[in-house]
Amino acid sequence: MQSILDNARELFLDRGYVSTSVEDITSAAGVSRATFWTYFATKQDVLRALGENIKEEGLAIARHFADLPAGASLDEVTGWVRAYLRFLDTYGAFINAAFQAAYTDPELRQWQLDNETGGAETLGKGLLHLQGGKAIPGVDPAIQGLGILSMLERFWYQWRVGGLDLDEATVARSMAQLIWGAVQKQPVTKPRSMHGRQRRARAK
Repeated sequence: MQSILDNARELFLDRGYVSTSVEDITSAAGVSRATFWTYFATKQDVLRALGENIKEEGLAIARHFADLPAGASLDEVTGWVRAYLRFLDTYGAFINAAFQAAYTDPELRQWQLDNETGGAETLGKGLLHLQGGKAIPGVDPAIQGLGILSMLERFWYQWRVGGLDLDEATVARSMAQLIWGAVQKQPVTKPRSMHGRQRRARAK
């Protein structure tokens, strides 16, 4: 069974879920259709098996982000990003295939939406905690959390599947800086008045 799952994962990433058939999977795995039917009734069942533990592990990583201390350092956020990228190394094929399958599978669409929403809300709470618990008027932390997930998932696909030649340490720190920088207190500078600029000009 593991050979079927491993080869299906690679095919879903390489060809996409819709373009991969059961015959493609059995051929790549070197097994017969009868062997396939022993373990899986449909291609959708293979997809679900690939994502069997994604909900629990995804929420655990999201909670780790929420547990970072207020004012966490860039290094601490980088550690979290590295952990999430490794999570995607395991489940990225499922996530991308699930997006495609969701167009024709309402049950899978709702399941995926529930997972993404739960993770986004937890990340949002973490962002709020990192910025001192002070909500910004008109800003929804859960939307920001979903934005972080989407950003990392899309980048992972371009990097791992698209073949960008980048080392993991640089990727993790660069993506972490985007998140970390967004919650830092920005200094407020008093705008110079037109009269002040005119006085300085005359003094010269």
